Amino acid sequence: MNKQVEMAIAVADGILSLFRDEEDGGNPNFHYKLEDIDATEFFTAMIIGCNIVYCTLTGNEIDNVSFTHLCNQLIVQDMLKNK
Repeated sequence: MNKQVEMAIAVADGILSLFRDEEDGGNPNFHYKLEDIDATEFFTAMIIGCNIVYCTLTGNEIDNVSFTHLCNQLIVQDMLKNK
C-alpha cells in the first residue's frame, strides 16, 4: 500500500468515525446517526471541512469553489500520472 492510499484510508476512517458509536471507535465529540443526515448537507459540510483543513495547513485562504477546483485539478493530475 502506498503512502497516498494509506493517508486516504486514514482520512476516510476519521470521517466514518462520525457515524460509529464511541465504544466502536467513534468520535466522542461529534456523533451522527446516518439515518438522520441529509446527504447534501453532509457532503457539503465535508467539502467545507476539507477546505478548512487546507487553509489551516497551507495558510492559503481560498473559497470553497476554488478549493473544489483545486481538488479536481489534483485528481486529474493523479489520474494522468497513474495512467
